[in-house]
Amino acid sequence: MKKVLLITGILIFATSLYSQIIVEIEVGGNELVDKSLITAASGLAIGKDFTSESTKNSIKKLYTLGLFEDIRITTEQKGGGIKLIIQVDEYPKASIVEFIGNKKIKDKDLSEICDIKEGSITSSRLIFNGKVSILEAYRDKGQFLVEVDYKTEMTEDGLIIRYFITEKANLRIKKIEIIGNNAFPDGAIKVKLNNKEKGWWFIRRGIFDEDKFIEDMDKIKDFYAQRGYPNVEIKNVEFVELGDNWIRIEITLDEGKCLYFGDITITGNTVFPEERLYSIIKSKKGNIYNVKKLDETTQALYEIYGDMGYLYLHINVEEKLNDSIVNITYNINEGNPAKVHYMLVKGNNKTHEKVIRRELTLFPGDILRRNELIRSQRNVFNLGFFENLTLDTRVVNDKGDIDLTFNVEEKQAGQFNIGISYAAETKLYGNISISIPNLRGRGELLYFKIDKGGKFANYELGFREPWLFDTPLTVGLHLYSLEIDKPTFGERRTGGRIDVSRLIPKLAYTYGYASYELENLFITADSTAPQSIIDEAGERWKSAITLGIRRDSRDNFMNPKEGSKNSARIEIAGLGGTVRFQKFIFESQVYNTLPLNFATLVRGKFGVINPPDAPTYERFILGGVGVWGIRGYPDLSIGVFEGGKVIGGRYALLFTVEAKISFTQNIYPIVFMDLGNTWTNLEEINLRDLKRGLGFGIRMEVPLMGLLGFDFAYGEDGWVPHFQVGKEF
Repeated sequence: MKKVLLITGILIFATSLYSQIIVEIEVGGNELVDKSLITAASGLAIGKDFTSESTKNSIKKLYTLGLFEDIRITTEQKGGGIKLIIQVDEYPKASIVEFIGNKKIKDKDLSEICDIKEGSITSSRLIFNGKVSILEAYRDKGQFLVEVDYKTEMTEDGLIIRYFITEKANLRIKKIEIIGNNAFPDGAIKVKLNNKEKGWWFIRRGIFDEDKFIEDMDKIKDFYAQRGYPNVEIKNVEFVELGDNWIRIEITLDEGKCLYFGDITITGNTVFPEERLYSIIKSKKGNIYNVKKLDETTQALYEIYGDMGYLYLHINVEEKLNDSIVNITYNINEGNPAKVHYMLVKGNNKTHEKVIRRELTLFPGDILRRNELIRSQRNVFNLGFFENLTLDTRVVNDKGDIDLTFNVEEKQAGQFNIGISYAAETKLYGNISISIPNLRGRGELLYFKIDKGGKFANYELGFREPWLFDTPLTVGLHLYSLEIDKPTFGERRTGGRIDVSRLIPKLAYTYGYASYELENLFITADSTAPQSIIDEAGERWKSAITLGIRRDSRDNFMNPKEGSKNSARIEIAGLGGTVRFQKFIFESQVYNTLPLNFATLVRGKFGVINPPDAPTYERFILGGVGVWGIRGYPDLSIGVFEGGKVIGGRYALLFTVEAKISFTQNIYPIVFMDLGNTWTNLEEINLRDLKRGLGFGIRMEVPLMGLLGFDFAYGEDGWVPHFQVGKEF
């Protein structure tokens, strides 16, 4: 009221004077706030015209500082102008801020939440805002019935502010009733809600969450919109108190009319033929109207155009209602395809830029195809040199051309590992390895490792050049010495291998590879071994080539969730030496992401070795874990038997179905089923003979060790535990 009378008086005064020059400004009443701040904030200055409008604006500006309880501006005639007197009444400063009754939140935390500092100027609005902030903090902790009040006391040292907090128990839901739902039962709707009724014992406590209840209303609408009722309305929500903090929630609906899809039309398309676009539509004429299907179709259209570089595509979905029929028109404005203007790499302190650029499938001047961009990112990340990879984009001209910046975060360049590992063939063994995966920053790999245990000794030295002579030709050289005791015989292998692989042009993620191996092989067998093994005991030379093709589109080599890995290879031994056989192995792994962080693996693997008298030590033995593992059975226990002891089969078949959920980035439990067996002859193969293992397990990515896993599986003889560390599953 003071402010209104003051402004009215000023207006009358100013009207009589019209406009005069300010020759002096005086500030009074201020003790805590500096005079110069008040003058500057008012906007008034010596030499300016004094008008009623400038006075109103000055008072408004000073009030917005939040420092003054009252502001008055008066004038005096002085010389050829006027003298302004700005009189202020300051808000008091806070001397003490106390919190009384709080147990759930500490004083220190509440002090930060209410944001009132001792010694600072404090207004009634700031004190009230502090109360609101405290209430919000309690709601974030699920305390919806808390009460907050405050009192102030003025002293010589300043204002004492006391917040009185009354903490109460949470509201609990006894019953949720859905009213007006004729199309769907209560249970079908309530299962979608975050807030649940009180259930058995402690499993469902029925705690009411106000913030999630707002989400629940949207979930009800989404539930109906996906089942033909996009016009559902929530007419009323009533909370009925039942005593002792229990409530009943009554939700009243108006379902509206059930709608159906009618004609579905696409207009404006010139890039793709109509047949191609209609094939990706998720809904059909006559189907129940589903808003989710509309969104999925729109997304699919954006993706197919994005793969052709049409990043500026706009799709307007037009819906026309005719009684209960909804006719849909997808109006497409294609625009022009975007092109790559410039590509930049940042964050590579050690890795040479060309190591990254040669993995890219996009180049300046190319159309920016979405699938090629994803492929480029995946190629760079799967080099294994980087902790993280992000992409920045920037439109650079009127044509819509885009600059791409790949931001990489490098991993530790070299590794020195000491640890233990376990595998089906070797049991428990210790290992020491030195690995430099990005030698000289050129992407080269140099490694040396020693693995040694009671039944196993392996020494290996290797080098790999990923781009020989700056061409996409990968060459590797490996030297090794291996000794291992298997269930029915022992073997010692000493030799070397040269590998060559190359990306096949125009076939994404696909490599052809070849290798040549020369090794000295020595087989040992005692008198209890199968006769076929005894006959093969002794020294021989193996000279073999391996030819194959591999396509690997997995999103992450260590913990894949999407993509596939498919391979076919043939090993031919007998190009010199004394060992002769041909081994064929075909394998396919398909990964799919499911909702709620679930992912699945489906794997099939088939192997055959010829001729019929192929060496026994090169044949297939299944069981346990590993590349030919069947969990639920002891390691290396499934194969053809001779003299009561297992030997390898010439034919092997393996299937795996696995599902996992990622609780964290590095830990994920799994459930699985393995099926497989081996046979001597093709005509013996019978899918009814497949050994079956069913179980569960857990995987952990351990730094410097790789994957660590434990499985518990049920086979023919009951439950069998399996443990593996340092291997890829």
